[in-house]
Amino acid sequence: MLKDSAKAYDAYERSSLSGKINPSLLNLKHLVYLDLSNNYFDEEIQVPRLLGSMGNLRYLDLSGAGFRGGVPHDLGNLSNLQYLYLGNNYNMHAENLGWLSGLSFLKHLDLSFMYLQRVFDWLSVINALPSLMELKLSSCQLYQFTPVPIANLSSLTTFDLSFNNNPNNLIFGWASGLRNLVFLDLSGNQFKGSLPHELQNLTSLKHLDFSLNHQLNSSIPDWLYRKSHLEFLSLKENNLEGTISGALGNLTALSSLDLSSNKLEGNISRSWGRLCNLNSIFLSDVKLSQEIHEVLDIFSGCVSGVLEYLDLENTNLFGRLTEQLGQFKNLKYLDLNYNSLSGSVPMSIGELSFLRFLDLSNNKLEGVVSEIHFANLTRLLSLGIFGNSLILKELWIHFRFGFGEIPNLTEADRSTSVDLSSNNFSGSLPLVYPNISLLYLSKNALSGSIFQFLYHERNESKTMMFLKLEDNLLSGELPDCWMNWQGLYMLNLDNNKFTGNLPSSIGSLSLLLSLHLRKNNLFGILPTSLKNCTSLMAFDVAENWFVGNIPTWIGQELSYMEILTLRSNKFDGDLPTELCHLTSLHVLDLAYNSLSGTIPSCIKNLSAMVSIDYDEGNSIFYRSTSYFSTTLYLEGAVLVTKGRASEYNNTLNLVRSIDLSGNNFSGVIPNEVTNLKALQSLNLSYNSFSGRIPETIGAMTSLETLDFSANQLTGEIPQVISGLTFLSNLNLSNNNLIGKIPLGTQLQSFDASSFVGNDLCGSPLHKNCTGTVLTPAYDHSGGKNDNEHEVDWFYVSMALGFVVGFWSIIGPLLVNRRWRSVQTSLRIPQLISQDLRIVGRVRAPVATSISSRGDLNSGDHVRSSFCSFTIKGT
Repeated sequence: MLKDSAKAYDAYERSSLSGKINPSLLNLKHLVYLDLSNNYFDEEIQVPRLLGSMGNLRYLDLSGAGFRGGVPHDLGNLSNLQYLYLGNNYNMHAENLGWLSGLSFLKHLDLSFMYLQRVFDWLSVINALPSLMELKLSSCQLYQFTPVPIANLSSLTTFDLSFNNNPNNLIFGWASGLRNLVFLDLSGNQFKGSLPHELQNLTSLKHLDFSLNHQLNSSIPDWLYRKSHLEFLSLKENNLEGTISGALGNLTALSSLDLSSNKLEGNISRSWGRLCNLNSIFLSDVKLSQEIHEVLDIFSGCVSGVLEYLDLENTNLFGRLTEQLGQFKNLKYLDLNYNSLSGSVPMSIGELSFLRFLDLSNNKLEGVVSEIHFANLTRLLSLGIFGNSLILKELWIHFRFGFGEIPNLTEADRSTSVDLSSNNFSGSLPLVYPNISLLYLSKNALSGSIFQFLYHERNESKTMMFLKLEDNLLSGELPDCWMNWQGLYMLNLDNNKFTGNLPSSIGSLSLLLSLHLRKNNLFGILPTSLKNCTSLMAFDVAENWFVGNIPTWIGQELSYMEILTLRSNKFDGDLPTELCHLTSLHVLDLAYNSLSGTIPSCIKNLSAMVSIDYDEGNSIFYRSTSYFSTTLYLEGAVLVTKGRASEYNNTLNLVRSIDLSGNNFSGVIPNEVTNLKALQSLNLSYNSFSGRIPETIGAMTSLETLDFSANQLTGEIPQVISGLTFLSNLNLSNNNLIGKIPLGTQLQSFDASSFVGNDLCGSPLHKNCTGTVLTPAYDHSGGKNDNEHEVDWFYVSMALGFVVGFWSIIGPLLVNRRWRSVQTSLRIPQLISQDLRIVGRVRAPVATSISSRGDLNSGDHVRSSFCSFTIKGT
């Protein structure tokens, strides 16, 4: 499939027009229809003005043709034009749309993806086009407009204003005049409050898409249930709440319903059984709390004959999955993932011969599933059954399940994805058909070599994109044959028993986005060929035996890197300054190696650690799209905190962490580290850092974990640390720090073990601070003074002499009244300790703890909030 798609795209590229449009086109004086869409006029600055001279044109389609720059106003001269399509030219813009006023016969207008942010009169211009029937303005960044009381477009039947982020709510008043409107798409606009009541006036409406307006927080209004002509209704991914009304059964024309990902609850009503045209139902994340047999019974009448898509993922369904399922003969998509379904898989599932996507994962199903269940499912593309207690016996492509082996998947030519992770498979890896795009066999007990698996059909290029084999017992060396697997986007071999060098052919995986080799017995140096994997975003080789310097090409060539984990290896040498080029880096973990030298000041260039873009979402995932379904791989990272390894998935995109602990770094902690204001976890423990804790550390307002323990730091703890209001874990133990622990609720709440092994006093230590604590002079060089914690008696005696001499002169003068008046103007300077009030974000801790190697030491808990990245083009 992937190969066919690639061929089709190559053919499309070869057939696309490019270059400039020849002016001889004007010789076609009677031309009425011109379609130049989906070409690539990459050398053309903008739509050529000469097109404005083709006065007889009725139809002009320039969509998706690679044009850029401003729209020539000459197009306004095409007074006979009825169809104008300029959409999907992502680099085109317009400063105004006044030129449209000359197109009085215009019926169809598409300006989608054109940059129109500076156009404020667009609504009044559109309102003056009386013949307009179709208007598409998707993703034009239309934030504002000059208000127009009500629409004057009696012919308009299609209006698409989707993904303009936040257009003015006054649009609803104008839209209420569109009495003949049939199609309305207002998705992705961040509208607030409730569904606008003005829309109830649109009596002809058949298609309403109000999805992805995340600030809608009302219940579904009653007027919506009176839209008897409505055929398509999507309210997905809003914040709607309340109970789903049984009145929805009045929408008898409805063919597609999507209420997924809201805060809705209730039951599917018996009245839904009247929706005899219902082709698609998407209710994922709606809390139905209903028995599955009741739901199937409601739809078992006229609905069962037309239903093709049924998504009930995570809806609190329970009970036994019954033979009723076999009534839904036309089902193509069935998702019952994350429910509490029990009992066995009904035999009638084999009657769903049109099924392409089936997910029964994460339920309480049990019993035997055999080939009989799936023998007729010849169209099945994706199957999910993990997270149950099923025993599969000679299933479909003749593999056994339970405490058995997986024979070969070479007959799986119709399957694009296979996920059998988190089961009890044993034995060796199966041979696979080359066109499987996704294979998840992680968290089983598979053993033996990977050689046969990789070399099967060795002369045929594999199109697999996602391969997960982590958490098994696989062993032996990694064969040097990865050049046959160049379609891989993700490879995860974590936590196996692989040994030997990393083969150089791994560098031929030029599309690779994620490479995980953690916790094996691999050794040697990292092959230079890896620098060819220029799309790599996540690279984890922690807990192996790799040696040598950290390669400079990581920073020079792998510019998209977001997760870099080289923890617990044998890397040595200095920290290369080239790593400072990784401006997208979220997580840097180099702990427990033999690295030395200083932290380079260019560390401030890690700009993704300076600030966080909260609009990017929380999760890092890669998307694989096949003919029928979309598969996501959620990126994960293991971070060591408080001596434990915690795995982060859903919140990974918000995590910012640096761990350099357990090395031989020395010198001062550079002030440039404190430029990383988004950093949440900083661990420099068990090194030989000297000098003072940077006074500018107060700028790191996002810090939640700070570990400087087991170093040679000197001087006092900066007062500004008490202003780090997110700080939940602190360890400054076993240094040469002196003086009083700064006062502040944050610091006094930590355990005394955070400060032991220093010459400190004050709470939470039991050692009281008596007398005056001398504050050593600030060492601007940042250098270490081995004796700076000792009293220098020369300077003490000099200070005492100064005091005695001063008062022997000034004392008698104070007796005199005239000098007393002078005394009132004297002020003794005092060190003012300011209480810094820092207002920040509230984060909820999300982390799953897993066991770690015993040689991991200190660290702290990283917290972040809940957060889809797609594959970057290559």
